[in-house]
Amino acid sequence: MAYIIPQKRLSMNPQASQAPRLSPERERHISPPKRVSMDPQAFQSPRLPPELERQIFELCALSRPFFVSRLMLVAWRVREWVTPILYHTIAISRASSPMLDAFSQYISTKSPQYMKNRCFPSFRNAVHIHNLYIGFLDAYLFEFLHSYPAAKNLYINARIMDRSIALRFADFTPTRLYSTDQFFTLLLAPHPFFSQITHLELIACLDHKVLLKRIPLLPRLTHLSFRDPRLIDISPRLLRTCASLSVLIHLPRAKEIELHRMNGRALTSLSKDFRFVYMPLKAHLGDWLAGARWGTDYWSRAEAFIAKRRAGEIDELQFMLFDDEDLECIEEKDT
Repeated sequence: MAYIIPQKRLSMNPQASQAPRLSPERERHISPPKRVSMDPQAFQSPRLPPELERQIFELCALSRPFFVSRLMLVAWRVREWVTPILYHTIAISRASSPMLDAFSQYISTKSPQYMKNRCFPSFRNAVHIHNLYIGFLDAYLFEFLHSYPAAKNLYINARIMDRSIALRFADFTPTRLYSTDQFFTLLLAPHPFFSQITHLELIACLDHKVLLKRIPLLPRLTHLSFRDPRLIDISPRLLRTCASLSVLIHLPRAKEIELHRMNGRALTSLSKDFRFVYMPLKAHLGDWLAGARWGTDYWSRAEAFIAKRRAGEIDELQFMLFDDEDLECIEEKDT
């Protein structure tokens, strides 16, 4: 059996279909609907002040140098802010390490021809280079050296065979130089190249007699370090002839202390001089990168050590310092 449900009849009276009216008192309490603003700025995200925004991006770039190239893709203004940070420290090296900057990691995967045509910083960006590590010297690199004279912290871990190669660096006026003594035989002091040097590390020494003659001629030299243990014998004389020298450091590669092989008389004299520090260091490139980026390297640690000796905080005859355990040892394959 089927059941038919009767539908409600619709009233034809227009008054009956309208919504019930509210009383005047309730209408006063109902706010009118908000009108949507048509101003385009109302739909934009809130923006930080440019000064604060720049500080954020620069801090990000400094804390993670490897990602600077990605930050440059955010916006044109960000590119202008972080470009100096990208080129601040350049390591042209075949060594592989996370500490090396993005530019160095990038060129390590490219062919020499690609590096020549595309990779090396343009002259406009080269003005931002303050720290330059050169691990190898090839013909295509020579074409770009004239663009890098702004670098004040220069580390040349490559053999300089003749004067023509040394002259490629003639326009540089570094304040910190890490190199062999070949510059002193190929560029005779007082050459403008040596005029601003305050920190000098001798990676290797071929002629001790030349050093005794040339190092006292450096007008602003205050810090000197060397790796060759044979220079221990002439160190007391260097301290006497270089009146401006405030720090002298011996940097043996190994921690095995072989002081018995050194000149006992020279070592006795050096142990009484607060300026001398015996400081084994295995992470040479890692220490240089740390100093270039954060300002803390073996020079600063030696200065603090000498200050403690002078203040009597440690034994005045203690001249050995061991403290590079936290540094990453980057193998230097370039020489």
